[in-house]
Amino acid sequence: MISIIHALVYIEVQSNEESMVRPALEKALNDITNAGIEVLNNNIEDVIEEEGDIYSSVLEIEIKTDLKKYVKMVMIYSPTSIHVLEGKVVLEKKEFLEILGDVSNITRKLMKDFDVMFQVLPAKTKKIIDEEREIPVTIFCEVKGDEEKIKKQAEFVFADSRAYIDKMKMRKTDKDNAILAVEGYFPDTESIFEIAARITPIAFATDIDEIELSMRDIQFIGMSLSSLTSEIAIKKISMSF
Repeated sequence: MISIIHALVYIEVQSNEESMVRPALEKALNDITNAGIEVLNNNIEDVIEEEGDIYSSVLEIEIKTDLKKYVKMVMIYSPTSIHVLEGKVVLEKKEFLEILGDVSNITRKLMKDFDVMFQVLPAKTKKIIDEEREIPVTIFCEVKGDEEKIKKQAEFVFADSRAYIDKMKMRKTDKDNAILAVEGYFPDTESIFEIAARITPIAFATDIDEIELSMRDIQFIGMSLSSLTSEIAIKKISMSF
């Protein structure tokens, strides 16, 4: 029941070597096409020199695709801008949970490849959620360490994602490891995808049979996931200095 998303996507490449910029964007275009995403139009801008001897260019593509491919594309290529032209996605529960699993797996792989982890900080303000749009989702995470510290960290993550926790349970799997199950309520789908990417759960569950995403939801999810994978890359770069 995955509907088609029609969008304009802008992917930027920067390098201190001019000769690397256009080939990188051409490869991105080729890889996106080979991934089964329909590319209706594409344009690679002229390479420009920016301050500090940095060269850059932007690939603009008009695409039609489903949500599963869309999510993978934005996480791999971290677009600087996305403009959803049309599309309302309706997902059955199984499809929705599978895509959340993809998000978690992609982030886990990126963090493993780059050898980085996110630092979770306390939320500065308590955010208000719209009760009419509450979405119940349970997440299951592999954890280790002090139970109270782990639960406090989960509270920070949920608060920062504008969600609140209804129940939280932790079960030991051996001496050092455990499974943390958190039943929470989310104000929108963007906040659910945010949680999936930031704490990489091993499984998800929900009582909702069907999830509907508006054009706004699709655009916000895309930019949120793009920002997050960019953050991973920036952390990797900063660690190399």
